Amino acid sequence: MERFLNLEEKPNYFTEQTMMHLTLHREQAKPLSKDKYVMYRDDEFVFCDRYAKDTTVSRHYVTDYG
Repeated sequence: MERFLNLEEKPNYFTEQTMMHLTLHREQAKPLSKDKYVMYRDDEFVFCDRYAKDTTVSRHYVTDYG
């Protein structure tokens, strides 16, 4: 938050993402399980979800570059 509060310019579209990125790295966060947290979009326009299962916690259509 200190870094955010010290910004010289007005926050923009990427400010929130950058803050999350820096916070997660500082806290040594680990990736979520790809079995439970699905973040693919290759089936975004297909009626049937290829990935969601009974054990899925979250389903979000974003690209995983990791």
